[in-house]
Amino acid sequence: MVAMHPGTERPGYIFLISTLIIGFTITLTTITLLVLGMAAEMSGETVTQSNQVLELASTCADRALLGVRQDPSYVGNELLSYVHGTCRIYGVSSSADRRTVCAEGAKDGIVRRLQIDLDIQWRSSSSSALPDPLTDPPRIAAWNEVSCCGDTNSCSSSSS
Repeated sequence: MVAMHPGTERPGYIFLISTLIIGFTITLTTITLLVLGMAAEMSGETVTQSNQVLELASTCADRALLGVRQDPSYVGNELLSYVHGTCRIYGVSSSADRRTVCAEGAKDGIVRRLQIDLDIQWRSSSSSALPDPLTDPPRIAAWNEVSCCGDTNSCSSSSS
C-alpha cells in the first residue's frame, strides 16, 4: 500500500481554484472597464450638449445685439425654438448710456446664460435723443457667461 501525503491526493484542485480566481479577476476587470467606458461616453455627451446649449445662447445674444443695433428701443422678450433646443432673450435693460442683454440657451435640463453689457455711444449733443444705429452702434463692454442675469427673472425659469 502506498502512503499518501496530505495535499497530494488531489493535485488538480489547486489548478482549478487558480483558474477560477484568475477567471473571476478577468471578468471583474472587464465589467469595470465597460462601466467606466459607458460613464465616459455619457460624460462626453453631456459636454457636447452643454456646448450646443452655449451656442444656442450665443445665437440669441447675437440676435439681441442685431435687434439693439437696428432699433435702439428694442426690448427683447423673445423665445426661439431650434432643432437642438430653445433660446430666450430676456428683457433688455437700459440706463442712460448702457444696455444689458441676457440670453439663455436650454436643452434637456441643461441651461447656460450669457450677459452682454453694451455701451451706447452718444454723438448728439442731447442725451435724450436716441442714437442712430448706423453712426452710433453699441459697443460691447462685456460678454460673460453667468448663472443669473442681473434683474431679470432668468434664475426662476431654470427649473422648467
